[in-house]
Formats: sequence, C-alpha cells, structure tokens
Amino acid sequence: MVDKKIPKLTPTAEFESNYIAYSILGLNHNPIVYPVIPNLVFTLPRIAQVGVSVDEAKAHPELYKVARIPFGKSNEWVNNRETEADYTFILDKEGYLVGAAVYSAEAAMVLDFLTLVINKKMTALDLSSMIFAFSTQTYQVVFALKPLLKRA
Repeated sequence: MVDKKIPKLTPTAEFESNYIAYSILGLNHNPIVYPVIPNLVFTLPRIAQVGVSVDEAKAHPELYKVARIPFGKSNEWVNNRETEADYTFILDKEGYLVGAAVYSAEAAMVLDFLTLVINKKMTALDLSSMIFAFSTQTYQVVFALKPLLKRA
C-alpha cells in the first residue's frame, strides 16, 4: 500500500493510472501533481466535500472566508422540494474558491462543478462569460457563488 495523504478513491486511482500510462508512453515527464479531490458520501441526502474543509477554514480565519448558503428553502422548486439542502463555500483572501461542502441529494453534480471551479481558479468574470441552463442546480450554484468570487 502506498503511504500518502491523497484519498484512496476510485477516481484517484483512475487519475494515477492515467498518469502512469502517459509516463510509460513518454507523453508526460512531469512529477504527478494532484488536483483537489472531491469526496462524496452516499447517504440520503448526499454529503460532499472538496478542497479546504470547513473545519480547516474556521481554524484559520486569517486565511479563509466561509459562506454558508441554505439554498434548499429559497430554491425548493429546483431541488425537488429538498428544503434542508445547503452549500458551504470556502474562499481564500484573494476571492478564489478553495473548498466547498454540499448537503443535498444533488451533491454529486454540484461537487463536480465546484471541483472544476476550484481547479481552474475561476473568477466571477469567468462564470459570467458562460450561459448555464435555467433553472438547474448548476445555475443555482453559479448564482450563489458569483457574488463571493474574485471579480476578474
């Protein structure tokens, strides 16, 4: 077994196997660099987390801002009447999303999108330059996240 702090998950193993394959084929000579890795617990509703955790952010308020958005009640018609759903966004002092926690039946889809935002260091301007289907869970995440993110 490899001793590492990276979560030992199926998507992580796939990422590592692709890295090895590209290395063997001579297509990649760089050391492996892990992106943030999403974690999803298959409860009902789902519990999901990616990047900097809420506990870590609260322990270091000089580095992070935590914003909890209880979107379930305000957007229950989009979320299949899931009134208890919420997002918690963790932003660094520059305004980049660096972590998130999601409590929702749709947490897997939301988490995949937030992982992309974190890994690509997307700004509010980046999200504003795209058109999302209305009204979906992704649209609701973008609507909640844009005011918090770095502008450009």
